[in-house]
Amino acid sequence: MDRKRSYGGLLLLAVLFSPPAWGYIDPGTSGVILQLVLGGAIGALFYLRKVITFVARMFRRESSNG
Repeated sequence: MDRKRSYGGLLLLAVLFSPPAWGYIDPGTSGVILQLVLGGAIGALFYLRKVITFVARMFRRESSNG
């Protein structure tokens, strides 16, 4: 536990006290990021639809034929 805490502290210090990086995101990178975001959103929608259908089937009454 102490090791994770010390790594977290070192990471926090590195982020807080790092000099500004005057870089850029090239167009290919932004396209990949966009694909990841859109793919994740669409995947989450399909997953939620499946969960909602499963829950709805649990509470649906079965009709008696007879």
